Amino acid sequence: MADVLVGATRVLLYAGFVLLAGTLSFWVLVWPEGRFDRRQLLLVDDGMVLLAVATVIGPLVTVLVSGSIESLSGEAAAAALLRLAVIAVIAAWLPELVDDPTVRRRRVTLGAIVVALSLTMVIASDAMTGHLVALKIVATFGHLLGAAAWLGGLVALAVVIIPGQRLDQLDELVPSFSKVAFVSVVTLAVTGTVHALAQAGGPAALTSTPFGVVLLLKVTVFAGMLVLGNHGRRYANEVVLHRLRARHRASTGVHTLAVVMGAELATAGAVLLTTAVLVAVAPLG
Repeated sequence: MADVLVGATRVLLYAGFVLLAGTLSFWVLVWPEGRFDRRQLLLVDDGMVLLAVATVIGPLVTVLVSGSIESLSGEAAAAALLRLAVIAVIAAWLPELVDDPTVRRRRVTLGAIVVALSLTMVIASDAMTGHLVALKIVATFGHLLGAAAWLGGLVALAVVIIPGQRLDQLDELVPSFSKVAFVSVVTLAVTGTVHALAQAGGPAALTSTPFGVVLLLKVTVFAGMLVLGNHGRRYANEVVLHRLRARHRASTGVHTLAVVMGAELATAGAVLLTTAVLVAVAPLG
């Protein structure tokens, strides 16, 4: 029961981070005007709530499971307080962000906020312990940024495509997000491999430990997401972005793209679950 509670808290934490940091990254890298869209703002609100709740109950769960307040590390407590402070800044600034038409300076500020959120996650992670700490910190930081830009951006793009009310903007959004997704996937692959090898202590440990088994499961799920994402983006380029030439074909293409993105989002949930398990079974090296 304790393991389930800890795992659920981690999933809640990762989901909140992806929604919040991912939507903000989407505004910075793909669609600055997204901050005016009601559904995009709801994603930010949901992300803030999930991340704040997980940040508060995480330490409580740790103390409850261990039976001692000494189980809380100084780094984890500091990261939680810093994360809550960043969330408070976002909540206070969001109304002004929506009302102000200035884009460039605010995109830089949004990017800095995403970096700050990612750093709070790094500080509270297993990258801060064991050997090769500097390498694991860099890999974890890059992994978080890549996950936010890809998975969070995927959710943000889905709320534009699936309702079917802003299809006129797909010409710009889909190609831009495809570039971001490609860079994010490469980043995730490289940083995930580096961190796994550093944490496990070498390739041999990846095939003989629970950590390695779960990691292989995550890689399998991740590969499935790559296939789905590639199919969706290819379909968008071939059909959705040429809807002006064949209106009926475009409607079918948007529907198919929405289905593919829904499957990719469902697989993303599996990635979050396996990530939570990986943290639980990670060796302390």
